[in-house]
Amino acid sequence: MPSHNPSGRPAGTKQRPPIDLPDGDRLVPYFTTFAQAIGLNAKSLQRIRHRVPVTTIAGIVYVIDGAAREALANPATTKKRGRK
Repeated sequence: MPSHNPSGRPAGTKQRPPIDLPDGDRLVPYFTTFAQAIGLNAKSLQRIRHRVPVTTIAGIVYVIDGAAREALANPATTKKRGRK
């Protein structure tokens, strides 16, 4: 029997499936599927979240896979760091 947290919901993360879109692209969970696909950890994902278009469905943050990869690859959207 799975353990439960104080709210009565099962503890632990649940693997969310991607959502197929009519245009052929798909929505993927940002912090699990997308992170694993591009090889970033949670801290790096928090830093780049402002550059990636996201949507929230039922409390889960999703990204459009193709648009998110495009936004990360576009040098115009990257922030240049100055010298300290």
